Formats: sequence, C-alpha cells, structure tokens
Amino acid sequence: MVKTIVVEDLWKTYRLRNLVIQVLRGISFNVEDQTVTCIIGPNGAGKTTLLKIIAGFIEADRGKVLVFGKSPRDASIRRLIGYMPQEDILFDSLTFAEHLELLKNTREGIIVDLEFVYSLLEKVGLNKVLQLNIGKLSGGQRRLMQMILTISHKPEIILLDEPIAFVDKENRETILEIIRKLVDENGSTILIASHDPYACSIANRVLELRDGLIKEVKV
Repeated sequence: MVKTIVVEDLWKTYRLRNLVIQVLRGISFNVEDQTVTCIIGPNGAGKTTLLKIIAGFIEADRGKVLVFGKSPRDASIRRLIGYMPQEDILFDSLTFAEHLELLKNTREGIIVDLEFVYSLLEKVGLNKVLQLNIGKLSGGQRRLMQMILTISHKPEIILLDEPIAFVDKENRETILEIIRKLVDENGSTILIASHDPYACSIANRVLELRDGLIKEVKV
C-alpha cells in the first residue's frame, strides 16, 4: 500500500508560564492510501495538535510529517487537504451558499465540485434549508454542513477532528456513512481524531494516543 501520510519521531511541547506540557513524545506512524485511520484518545491527549501539524497549520518541535512525500506546508499539498476542526467555525448570519462562496474566495487554488456538494445536501435533506442562516439550524445540521464544506473540493486527504461530537444518533450515522463512501467511491484517504470509539467503527486501522505516545489498537 502507498503511504500517503508519514509521521516520524514527532515531538510537541507547550509552555505556559512555568508549566511545561509535553503533548507529543516522539510518535511515528503511517496512513495508507484510500483508508480510514482513526486516532482515539481522551480529551487533551494531543489529537487536535497532531491533526493541525499534519494539516500544516502548526509546526512540531522536532520530527517530520510528509504528505505525498512533501511538507504539508507546501502550497501544492495544502490544496489536497480538507480539514474539519473540532469547533464549529460557521457564521450564524450566513447561509450555506454564502459559506461556499467564502470558501472559494479564501482557499486559493481549490475548485469546488458543486454537483457533488448539492447531491450530498439533497441526500441528507439539507437542500430544504439552504436559504436559512446557519444560526437557525440544529447542531447536527451545522456539523453536516461543516463537513460538506470541508469535502466540497473532493480533497485527496481529509482530516476530521471529532466529526460526530455533539451530534444526534441519526446524524452520526449519516456522517460516518459519508466518510466511508468518500473512501470507497472517491478514493479519499481519511484520518479521524476522536475520543468516541463509535467514530472509529468505520476505520481500517485504529491508533490510541495517550500520554504523548501512540500505539496500535486491534479492530
């Protein structure tokens, strides 16, 4: 299998006044092409930090990350990555269409696949609320909208931070179904970070991040 993401001897420490927090302590792993890999661990284990390093948003203190053999901070690689943060970053006063325009105007070099986007919206029943401001939607609807925005340009690599957190059972199932189909039908490579074992139920491989170290979990 092709190693899409390679993480080697990654270290990251945060310093707050006199407090030193060693979040990552020399972790190494690979993510194979066209698979779902899930990193599970408790809140505060460093999952979000790890995803942000792989996405190219922050740098590690030591070690390296390669995506298709290049740094994730390379502009040509950034366009291949879709990243959904744990927090809700949607604007209450904007509609989905306005968010889509904002995405196209702020992410240089990406091409949104509108047919793909609107087929997903129709499938999950969100085409009926496209004219509503995001602030009027439920938490589950917002999470679905945010995920569809993340994958709107069909990125080859998709990084999802707590994709089913604060989402009702029906929408959890829908989100996981979309994730699995992205691999099976579009050939995406997906890395999920979650504290919830259910988010890992569709994964080909599960890794546990705890105390700054990572290990394989049997699935």
